Amino acid sequence: NCLYWGVALMGMTYTFIDEMLKTGKVPKDIEDLVPHLRLVRAALTVPIDTNNSNVSANYLVEEKISSKFLKYINNNSTIPVRGLHAKEANIALFLCFMQHIQYHLSNHMVYLSDLQGDVDYLTDMSCSDFMNSFSDGNCTTAFKNFESEHQCQQFCRSFDLQTFISASL
Repeated sequence: NCLYWGVALMGMTYTFIDEMLKTGKVPKDIEDLVPHLRLVRAALTVPIDTNNSNVSANYLVEEKISSKFLKYINNNSTIPVRGLHAKEANIALFLCFMQHIQYHLSNHMVYLSDLQGDVDYLTDMSCSDFMNSFSDGNCTTAFKNFESEHQCQQFCRSFDLQTFISASL
């Protein structure tokens, strides 16, 4: 399920970005920082064992990530992990921005979390949503606190996303 949602949410994100870039309102230096990420390709395989009809197995096979594997954002947080270098830190900030887009465009219902992979591909992400529909393992605290913990930065501002106003103000 997360893979299907991930593909849809990533597509929605890049459609939003492309439409905003067409307006000419996004500064060129910010446009140049937008990474072109995609989810790894995956397939479900079901081997057929003609010798033993009682055994069934299913395997999720993913495209191999052959470069340095990185964790960008944990599933219990809305901010990047520490210790990332320049290009990786930019990708992590972009992914925070991506979460903001997804949260906004889904009417505050869902965004991708637990973002990891390399500088081109993302894999094994989670979907965080208001009902915790995807798994008991997903952290609902980060989702509930998204508006108070998300830190808008250069991408959010340049693409005209509104900052969140705390309910306590």
